[in-house]
Amino acid sequence: MEPLSSVVAGHARRSPDALAFVEGDARLTWQQYHERAERLARVLVGAGLARGERVGVWLPDTPGVHVV
Repeated sequence: MEPLSSVVAGHARRSPDALAFVEGDARLTWQQYHERAERLARVLVGAGLARGERVGVWLPDTPGVHVV
């Protein structure tokens, strides 16, 4: 099975401006999704998390939770 990060990156390459999430008036393209997830990954690595470590997330079901 392909990791979610690879799926998102693939969509961002092939269809960067296509919508990945729509919630109310909020819109998130595949490119924005990929960029936000990459930014979060850099923050976590910068905070000292090593590859494979787990992070708990408790958020409402919005585009933000999928980025995490």
